[in-house]
Amino acid sequence: TKGVSCLLANKVLCQSDIESISEGLKFYQTDGVAIITNMYFDRTALNYAKENKITLVDRNILAEEFMN
Repeated sequence: TKGVSCLLANKVLCQSDIESISEGLKFYQTDGVAIITNMYFDRTALNYAKENKITLVDRNILAEEFMN
């Protein structure tokens, strides 16, 4: 089971923005987490995602992979 969260943001997302999502999805005992946003992730968010095996999809990936 994968957990997916879509974030509509007006700022670059940091670790604390994605930390709460990943912690909440642990409650549901998911096998993985993907976070999709219309903005970007900063270095702290990227590092946190790498350490916790979270898939991040920012606006560039969304446009390139899913909008064509």
